[in-house]
Amino acid sequence: MTRRKPSQGAERTLVKLHLKIDVKEFPVDEVVEGANAEAVVAAMQKRVAGEMGFLAGAFVRSMTPLAFAQEATRRYNTAMKDNAPTPQSCDEFVRYGVEKGFATVLDDGGAAPATEPAAGR
Repeated sequence: MTRRKPSQGAERTLVKLHLKIDVKEFPVDEVVEGANAEAVVAAMQKRVAGEMGFLAGAFVRSMTPLAFAQEATRRYNTAMKDNAPTPQSCDEFVRYGVEKGFATVLDDGGAAPATEPAAGR
């Protein structure tokens, strides 16, 4: 996964993704970023929880980012009749999203994609 250093001189790296999912019930077209894949998944989780009702949103917020990624994968498999493997890490979940075209890793400026193939795939 491509990472970038923020322009304001901080030491940590950022992961910045453009998510584009064209699902009738829940379309997504936005940019999320975080210090690592887990933080990016947590940002996705927060966005999804905010779109749900009180009880369902509370359930989503109670999950760990990895549990959210695994549940999202299970639901994707059911809806699309696919057999995507259950991710064992948030990094694996993000890489799969890039491979499937749901996510694009953005470069420093956030304007152009810069992706790398996943190792071993």
